Amino acid sequence: MYTVILSDHAKKRLVERAGTDKGARTEIARRLIATLRLGVEPGPDLGVTVYLPDKYKAICYPTWEGTWLVATVLEPEMELREIREAASV
Repeated sequence: MYTVILSDHAKKRLVERAGTDKGARTEIARRLIATLRLGVEPGPDLGVTVYLPDKYKAICYPTWEGTWLVATVLEPEMELREIREAASV
C-alpha cells in the first residue's frame, strides 16, 4: 500500500470542506491505488487527481522518498490549471 501524507494546506482544506480530516489519508490512499491501476496519465508536473466523495478532488504528487503528498483538496466546481513559468531573460 502507498504511504500518503497530507500537507498542512490539504488538512486545512479537508476540515473546511468536509468538517474533518479523520480517515482522509486511508480513503485517499485507497482511491489513489485504484486511480493508478486504471492507468491515469499524470500531469506535466506529475500530479495525479484523486476523486473523492461529494465530487471533491485531492491533488497528489509523488515524493523522492516514495510516498505521495496530498497538496490540496479542491471543491467540485474548482479545476486545476497549469501554471507556466515565464522564460528567463
